Amino acid sequence: MNKYDVIVIGGGHAGCEAALAAARMGAYTLLVTSKATAIATMPCNPAIGGLAKSHLVYELDALGGEMGRNADATALQAKILNSSRGPAVQATRAQCAKREYSDRMRCIIASQPNLNVLEDTATKILTVSDDFSFNGYDRTCIGVDTLEYGPIDGTSVVITSGTALRGVIWVGKESRESAGDNRPASNSLSTSLQSLGFSISRLKTGTPPRLYTNSCDFSLCQRLDGDNPRPLFHVEQSVSDIPSPLNCSMWNNLPDRPCWMTHTNTVTHQIITSNLGRSALYGGAIAGTGVRYCPSIEDKIVRFKGVNSHHVILEPEDSSGDIIYPNGLSCSLPRDTQEAMVRSVHGLENAEFAAYAYAIEYDSIDARDLYHSLESKCISNLYFAGQINGTTGYEEAAAQGIIAGINAARKSNGKSHIVLSRNDAYIGVMIDDLVTKGTDEPYRMFTSRAERRLLLRQDNARLRLVDIADKVGILSRPQIVATKSLMNYLSAVVSDKTEGESGNSSLEGSSVNSHLDVSCTTPQFDKYVCENGNDNSLILPVDISAPENPDKSSEKSLAQRFLNYFTDSPINPEVWFPKSYIENEIKIMRHYRPYILQEKKEAERLINEELTVIPRWLDYDKCTAIRYESREKLKKHRPETLLQASRIPGVNPSDISILSIIIRRGHV
Repeated sequence: MNKYDVIVIGGGHAGCEAALAAARMGAYTLLVTSKATAIATMPCNPAIGGLAKSHLVYELDALGGEMGRNADATALQAKILNSSRGPAVQATRAQCAKREYSDRMRCIIASQPNLNVLEDTATKILTVSDDFSFNGYDRTCIGVDTLEYGPIDGTSVVITSGTALRGVIWVGKESRESAGDNRPASNSLSTSLQSLGFSISRLKTGTPPRLYTNSCDFSLCQRLDGDNPRPLFHVEQSVSDIPSPLNCSMWNNLPDRPCWMTHTNTVTHQIITSNLGRSALYGGAIAGTGVRYCPSIEDKIVRFKGVNSHHVILEPEDSSGDIIYPNGLSCSLPRDTQEAMVRSVHGLENAEFAAYAYAIEYDSIDARDLYHSLESKCISNLYFAGQINGTTGYEEAAAQGIIAGINAARKSNGKSHIVLSRNDAYIGVMIDDLVTKGTDEPYRMFTSRAERRLLLRQDNARLRLVDIADKVGILSRPQIVATKSLMNYLSAVVSDKTEGESGNSSLEGSSVNSHLDVSCTTPQFDKYVCENGNDNSLILPVDISAPENPDKSSEKSLAQRFLNYFTDSPINPEVWFPKSYIENEIKIMRHYRPYILQEKKEAERLINEELTVIPRWLDYDKCTAIRYESREKLKKHRPETLLQASRIPGVNPSDISILSIIIRRGHV
């Protein structure tokens, strides 16, 4: 085909999720990647999840994404971080087999209907001029030009170029053009974006060396095992039940591999200090801004001069156990200095190198040029996701990718965008931060960035996003019905009805009588009570309704009550929730009930501002009652709602009040 609904440029983690989401929604999709064998590679840490990052993976999975399933299927170990703390900050982290992770994702993409892969380099974004007064855009994207194949027409285009745009790898003062992992850099696409008016800046990231396992002495290190059983990102099913087209599950249940912890020492620090001038970062070769929250070892030594040692976690990178990733030794030092530095660390005295560390510089755009849908504010039908938006990390990229892919598919089909708010998901928090405030350094997700951490837990992602997932349409009807049924059950078991209030509403966001697009006359729904004939409302199944005194029932008995019904139900014979998962949800909702209610009320307080849309007819230059500085910032960022406008630095509450009056009045 030479005409697609959605074209995705780049086969990294953002590109994979964007392409799969669009194709699963029925859009004819093309994934353009410069190296097909490098799809979903892990050029840095071979792990998925971690603090706050796992929240993004659970949310991605709740919307129908693939990263969580892929991590579950190719994990070498997994554990719950912060297990001794509250559920709001607990996180899952899976150490994955690097090659198998990429292989399985390529297998999934190859087997996905509506999705083609083209191994080529995108060189130019094709656009046509628009009538600005008609739709609010300067131009419309109509496709891409490629190096070998030529122009390809596309209704929507998603750019997920990762570190490819003018990518340069540095090892000491040596440099070469590359996107990392032996992928070619893309200079022409960066030039094309500049010609379209996008502001381009340089960012930097890096990776440590790789070591041969048999050259490391683990007897001098502390062993770090994963949890048993392994925690999963995809909570509905066990790993062995993950759908596996074209034998994509061949890597399930890989052997457990331990990690090991050692430390740098004063000798290590002296070696680094003596060679800072030979580092690309501190020798003046690199101009890009690095990741402040994941610093290189040079950064650590310079910033924390009084610290005599830093953690180094030796992580397995492959299922055969041959390669070690020394997490904590990322650098841009020359090769001989890297060898001396690594061999000064206890347990690594005789380490042999499989690959050397490097830093990489690349181009990114100003994410403030995007709407919350991740569509460009100036060019219609053009979307951006991943590191090109100024983020770092596989999880941040993938989470943006699925939103861009969903919205590109919906736009190509004439539907409205899906936008997640800060109260909906960590994905919403991240995107709002990026498009409202921008970033001058690679952005990393933290739980501290979210105002509603107790509502946005990783364990309830499937439940709180079920209505949005239903609207997106990637998950199957059985999955949606199973999740909403569990929501209904939990809502009845843990009622938030307080003294003086009437009615019930869910602590997790859906009402007890959730509205589902199903027919009451369909035989598989006979066990449900339907109201008002053709109303299609789905209420609690009769035989699993909550007991009269739920507080006197244990979490185990309540969970078993639901499972006894659901395992025999004709509604969802292939979809189920583990008993431990249901028990945990009941326990959390009961224990934190007052605090959850308090956060929910605070979130609802901001709904009016979030729902107040700023109309396109509004001319900020004519709003003279608003301060000049605020008018300039509002013109630049083009917020879509009052809440988004209020988060722009420099826009005062008084400006928001005036803007609200103008909107209600209907004219300037």
